[in-house]
Amino acid sequence: MLVSIWIELIGFDREKENFLVDEYIENIGFMPQKMSLHLTSVDFVNTHKGMDTEYVLPAYACSYAGHPCNDDRLRQDWTNYEMRALIKKLQSKGIEVYASFFDMEAETETGEKKFSELHPELLAVCTNKAETEKGIMMIKRFADGTYYEDYLLEKLKEVCRDYGFDGVQIADGLSSPRNAIWFADFSDDLIEQSGIKIPCAVKDKAKYINENCRKEWMNFYRLRWNAFLTKIIKGLKAEGIKTAVNSAWTRDPLESVYRYGTDYRAIKEAGADYLVVEDVSSDLAILGFEDN
Repeated sequence: MLVSIWIELIGFDREKENFLVDEYIENIGFMPQKMSLHLTSVDFVNTHKGMDTEYVLPAYACSYAGHPCNDDRLRQDWTNYEMRALIKKLQSKGIEVYASFFDMEAETETGEKKFSELHPELLAVCTNKAETEKGIMMIKRFADGTYYEDYLLEKLKEVCRDYGFDGVQIADGLSSPRNAIWFADFSDDLIEQSGIKIPCAVKDKAKYINENCRKEWMNFYRLRWNAFLTKIIKGLKAEGIKTAVNSAWTRDPLESVYRYGTDYRAIKEAGADYLVVEDVSSDLAILGFEDN
C-alpha cells in the first residue's frame, strides 16, 4: 500500500535548517513514500516564469489560498529556490514529491491581471452565473482557437523540470470538471466542440441541451475529458513524470460519468500511476437539490 501525504508549504519552516523535514517526519511517526505539495491554483503553472532568478512565490502557493497561519507558524514567504531545495531534501529521504493544484483562478499581489482576466474565454459558463465557482475549464480553447490543454501540458513539463518534481497530482477541477455537467460549461466553445446543433430560435442553450440532448452532452463530456486526461498523463509520462489522478469528487464510477463525464477506465488506460480515491464522508455536506 502506498503511504502518501498531501501537504502545504506552511507545513515546513523555510527559516530553519533543512526546513524541519526530519522533525516533521518524526512528528507524524512514519516515512511517507510520496508527498504532494498543495500549491492551490493551476495559475502556479500558467504563470511560471522559470528559475533564472530567485523570487518570492505567491501567497496562495505558500499556504492553501494564502491562509495566514496554522497551529505551528505564520505563513512564510517562500521563494522558488527554497521550494526547490525543500523538494531535494524530501527526495534525499526517499520521498517522491508531486506538484498539486486545483483549477481555481488565483489572486495576484502585484497589480497584474490574473491569468483568467487575460483569458476570460477559459472560464466556465454556468446556468447560474451568481453561483459559479470560478475556475479554468480544462477543455476550452483560447480566443485564437488553440487548446488550453496544450499550453498546460508544456507548462507542466517546465515546472516539473525546473523544480525537480517526480510527478503531478492531477487534482480537483483537473481530474474532473468542478461543476456537474448539467450546470456548466455551456459556452459557445464547448457547444461547438460537442457538435450538438441548437435551433437559432433557442435563447436558453443550457435548458435546451439538458431537456433534449442530455445523453449526447454526457457522452461528449466523457469523450472530451478522456482525451484531455489522456493527453496530460501520456505527455508527462513521456518525460518520465508520474501522475496521480483524483477521483471525481468522491463519486463512484457510474456517478462520475453521469455527473461529471469522467471515466475512471480512461485514467487507467492512459497509464496513470495512481488513482487517488478521496473519502470525506465525515464532513461532506448533504445539500440535496442545491448540490451542484
